[in-house]
Amino acid sequence: MTQTIEEVPLIPDMPHPVAEWSNFIARASACGPMFRFLLNGEVALWLNDPTLMRMLLRAPFSEVGVGPLIKGFESAGGLGFAITVNYSDSWRPRHHVLQRPLSHRGVRELGPLLHESLRTSLASWNPTDNFDPETMMTDLILDALGATLFAGDHREFIDVIHAFDVERNAAFVKISQDPAYIPSERKEFAQALGALDAFIYSMISARRAAPRGDLLSRIVTSALQGDEPMSDQELRDEVVGLIYAGHKTTANTLAFASCVLATHPDIQEALAAQVAAIAGAPDFHERWEEAVPLASEIVTETLRLYPVGDLIDRTIVGTFDMNGVILPEGLPVLFSTYIPHHNPEVFEAPEEFSTSHCPAGNMTAMQKDSYLPFSTGPKVCLGIHLATYEAGLALALLAERWALVSQDNKALSLSHDPLLYAKPWPKLSLVTR
Repeated sequence: MTQTIEEVPLIPDMPHPVAEWSNFIARASACGPMFRFLLNGEVALWLNDPTLMRMLLRAPFSEVGVGPLIKGFESAGGLGFAITVNYSDSWRPRHHVLQRPLSHRGVRELGPLLHESLRTSLASWNPTDNFDPETMMTDLILDALGATLFAGDHREFIDVIHAFDVERNAAFVKISQDPAYIPSERKEFAQALGALDAFIYSMISARRAAPRGDLLSRIVTSALQGDEPMSDQELRDEVVGLIYAGHKTTANTLAFASCVLATHPDIQEALAAQVAAIAGAPDFHERWEEAVPLASEIVTETLRLYPVGDLIDRTIVGTFDMNGVILPEGLPVLFSTYIPHHNPEVFEAPEEFSTSHCPAGNMTAMQKDSYLPFSTGPKVCLGIHLATYEAGLALALLAERWALVSQDNKALSLSHDPLLYAKPWPKLSLVTR
């Protein structure tokens, strides 16, 4: 028996899912498998059931397209036509170009660059009682991303990338509430985007002329081998997409993991004990996954507890049968992976950190269905291998040299811009091992 969208409950007074994320999630999680709400004055559909989420995520591009939160941001926010927002016929060849260098094997070939960058950055830290997890992990991962993507040529442009990061995040929040907002009319945004573009185009030109062993060179080489070689503009969009998707997502995950380790000294000591077996090894990057499995388990559970890219949206292109409910063309559909990740019927004591929640290779069918930190379907995060390898390696190398201590055990207060973050991030103590 089919239903029309009008038969789905309408809750007209819901807060905004970005601007008032915590309030929205608290109310939404108690509202059944799906409901309608008003997003910037327009009716949208919200999903709470992970089975329905997966149904939407696996839908072909003939049935779903770019969602309301990201619509307009691809151009206004500097993403251009990156694969993140691309639902056209060019998606598949672009996906193929990026898939090769970002594969499981391709990422591990970048291990030496990541290892050197992370270890050098961690060695430059100093003991402190004023450790800011967001700032420190953002700088750590920005340098690691630059080392792998640009072979270290990014260092004089770190301020450029930071400036664009701040402007882009602010622009996303404004566009999510006012789709007519044009970020480029703000002088600071236009300057930050212009500086970023100049840097990226210079890097693309340099790698076309003389490839190196970095990720950008591999993408440029892969693009040249396709049936239709990608232009500098197309490459630029994908590089911005990689910075957008691969920088703050991993940094925020590691910031959350830092808070977890600081408040769970038993887990932190167990991690350090595993690391001790390969501490200082020049081939640490090749051995840590087998020798330090706890690092990957911490990343997995951190992403369950704090799925940084939790908000996912689509727009119905053709009519779509959502488990018997006929969704009309043009309907925005949204959900947050935070809700199924915190379902007490799936994860026992879901608000508590425990690596037993998502045991490697032993998750129940319900847990597998509910765990969606990297999405699924054709738009599954292409950076999944880079993010998990990089985050796990960073935690292992951190435990080799440093211990984190919490100054209080208060629960984190969560907020949202394009990503989930703590507001405020707690100050931690950083202690030499």
